[in-house]
Amino acid sequence: MLDREKLPKEIARQMDAWRAGSAPLPQSYVRWNRKKAEARLEALCEDHRLQVHSTEMIDDGWFDGMQVLRAIIETTRGQLLSLKWNDSNQDFMRRCESGGHAALHDQDLTA
Repeated sequence: MLDREKLPKEIARQMDAWRAGSAPLPQSYVRWNRKKAEARLEALCEDHRLQVHSTEMIDDGWFDGMQVLRAIIETTRGQLLSLKWNDSNQDFMRRCESGGHAALHDQDLTA
């Protein structure tokens, strides 16, 4: 598990205004999470020799304007995985066969 990073003060202030209902979801928050996701994906690829097939920004499913990074990766054993960034825990989740998402563990990336 990674240590969660605190939001920069300006983004935290914008998020407070959003939570109070006085502003739309700040795009600065989306960009900040995208940068974190891209850095994490790069680290995962280096640590586990993963191949990235594609990345894209997608709606997170909460209908609030939040978008997150989705990556299709291939493990060294040829298994394809769909990873989706989770801004709450500041890490990727993996797509399950049941259709939902679950926490990503190192053993998922070596299978």
